[in-house]
Amino acid sequence: MLDNLIFTLNIIIPIFLVIMLGLFLRKRKILGDAFLAGGNKVVFRLAIPANLFVSLYVAEIADAFDPAFVAFAVAFTLISFGALWGYGILFIKQKHLISAFVQGAFRSNLAVLGFPLWIYVLGNQAAARGALILAFIIPIYNVMTILVCTAHSNNGSKMSIKSTLLDIAKNPPIIGITLGIIIGLSPITMPVLLMRTINYLASLAMPLALICLGVAMTYNGLDERFRVSMLSSIMKVLVLPIIATAGAFALGFRGEDLAILMIMAGTPSAVAGYTMVEQLGGDGPAASQIVVFTTLLSAFTLTVFIYAFRTMGIII
Repeated sequence: MLDNLIFTLNIIIPIFLVIMLGLFLRKRKILGDAFLAGGNKVVFRLAIPANLFVSLYVAEIADAFDPAFVAFAVAFTLISFGALWGYGILFIKQKHLISAFVQGAFRSNLAVLGFPLWIYVLGNQAAARGALILAFIIPIYNVMTILVCTAHSNNGSKMSIKSTLLDIAKNPPIIGITLGIIIGLSPITMPVLLMRTINYLASLAMPLALICLGVAMTYNGLDERFRVSMLSSIMKVLVLPIIATAGAFALGFRGEDLAILMIMAGTPSAVAGYTMVEQLGGDGPAASQIVVFTTLLSAFTLTVFIYAFRTMGIII
C-alpha cells in the first residue's frame, strides 16, 4: 500500500508544485499578464495540439477507439450538464451565478491536466483513448458553456451558432487530434526531422501550461459567491468523478476505462471556461474562484482516487 501511495504522490505533487511555482512567480512579479497572454497562446495553439497529435500518431488508433466508451463519455457530459443546470435554476437564488456554477462544475481542464494525467497514470495507449474522447468532449464543452452563459447573461451577450461551429472547427486541439487520427491511420511515415520538431513542441505542453495556470490564479477573498463557488467545486472534483466511475462500472466498463473517466470528470475546472463566462456576461469572479478552488481541492481528491484505484487493482 505504501508503494501505491508513493506512486500516486510522485504523479500528483509535481504537477501542483509547478502550478504553485507559476503563482509564486506572479506574486514576485517575475511573470505577469504579458507572459500569460503569450504563454497561453503557445500552449493552446502549438504545444497541446502537438502533444495530442503525437499521442495519436504513435498509438494503435483502431484499438484505442471504442464507440461504446466514447458514447458513455459524451452521454455523461451532456447529462451532468443538464442536471447541474436544472439544479442551478431550482436552488441557486443568485441567478447571475448560475452560468459560473454550471460551467465550473461540468467543464474539465482536460487538455492541460487531464491528458497529461492519462499519460502519467495509464500510459500512451490509454492516453490515446482519452484523446479520442477529447475530440467529442471539447466541442460539447464550448457549445454548452455558450448556451448556459447566454441564457443567464447580465449584458445581453449572444453568440451565433455559425460562429460557434466555426470556432470549434478552428480549435487547435481539435486540429491536432484530427491530423493525428488521419496520419496515424494512413501509411504515411513522418520524416524524423519534422517528428522531432513536433516532439519538442509537445514537450512544452505540460510545464508551460501548468506555469500559466499558476500565473492565472487570482483570489480576492470570501464574498457572497463563496457558497456557490465551493458547491460547484465540490461537484466538480468529488461528486461527478464518483458518479462517472460508478455509472461506468454498472454498465460493464472496467480497468483503465474507469480511470480515464474518473480523470475526465475529476480534473479541475478549465480556465477557458472562466474566460467565456466573463466574455458572455456571466459572473467572472465566481468562475475565477471555481478555477482556484477546484485546482487546490483536486490535489487532494485526485490523489485519493488514483491511490484507491491502484490499491484496488483497477490500474497497475
